[in-house]
Amino acid sequence: MSGFEAQLTGSSSEKRRNQSSTTRPEAYELYLLARGYYVKNTRKDLEYARNMYLEALKIDPEYALAQVGIADCLCMEYMNYFNRSESIM
Repeated sequence: MSGFEAQLTGSSSEKRRNQSSTTRPEAYELYLLARGYYVKNTRKDLEYARNMYLEALKIDPEYALAQVGIADCLCMEYMNYFNRSESIM
């Protein structure tokens, strides 16, 4: 044992939770709508979701969940719809 102990305090865990949320109800509403489209996982719905996340970021540029949502959409679009046979290697 090294004697090192990690302890989470209420303030640090609350700080992490607040970093991913928004205080803007309009941004949160767009986030929820985007999640609904994201789970459908069609090319068109992923595009709708990505655009809604972008709109949420226009309202609150620091909204981490919307930023992650865009990344999720791009990953799903790549994994499910990118034509790998045409990629340059």
